[in-house]
Amino acid sequence: MKTAPALTGPLFSKAILTRVSPPGEAGLLLCSLPLPRAPIAALSLDGHTTWRRDLGQWPGEPEETPRRALLVAENTGQAPDRLRVCADPGADPEGTPPTAELVLVEQSPDEEFFWERHAVRIHWKSQTVDLAMGMKVDGEIHWWEACNLVTRDESPRCRVVEAGGAIPHVQTSHADLKTFTTYANPFLHRHNWLNGHLSLRLHANGVCEVAAHHINSKFFDDGLPLANAVPVLGIRVSGAEPEAAGLAGPWNGTQTGLVLGGVRFDLAEAA
Repeated sequence: MKTAPALTGPLFSKAILTRVSPPGEAGLLLCSLPLPRAPIAALSLDGHTTWRRDLGQWPGEPEETPRRALLVAENTGQAPDRLRVCADPGADPEGTPPTAELVLVEQSPDEEFFWERHAVRIHWKSQTVDLAMGMKVDGEIHWWEACNLVTRDESPRCRVVEAGGAIPHVQTSHADLKTFTTYANPFLHRHNWLNGHLSLRLHANGVCEVAAHHINSKFFDDGLPLANAVPVLGIRVSGAEPEAAGLAGPWNGTQTGLVLGGVRFDLAEAA
């Protein structure tokens, strides 16, 4: 078993990280750090509470020898200009990561034609935020169905969750399906869905990283054009309905953030 190199040695004592994003407030500090071909002990960004995810693997080495480490540190206030890499002090964070679960928002009224639609509910302290994937077709929003949620990783510092579902382009009822017989069904092996996917990293300081993807591929085929379809991410915050009402309508990309019910959303990367 190889001994992890000392963090006070030349490898890390001279490792100074420089901020690449514009100056501003940041709840998290992120770094993708290349690692040497040797096991490395727990790391921290300047002593901040830091969550680590190892990426890749050096060939021919033990499993604990990743090529790179994703480091995500908690922060309060402005993002610093520079950070050093140091040993993790090992202290537990003050809070606990938010939880995530599927909550039922709508279900089929017809027992012979079953479907359910869910939202992913993020809960932290007294606040909840619901997220749902959908698409807007000819002015009508279709939400995802047949959803599933999986917890990929959890620790006192971060909970990693994925959720997915199928979003129908044309919605059908049981009455619609009963009018079609045999191969005359126009939806037989027809591309009619987007796959909605949410990837969540929920940190103990209450900051949540959300990656939302609409995937047009391989339900029945390799993915085909869907006419008049606009991808949608639905957001619902408890008690914020009056604030949300004023956000309806087209956006031009200039709005990079919003506040709903005391919850702050950073939309800069999606704007």
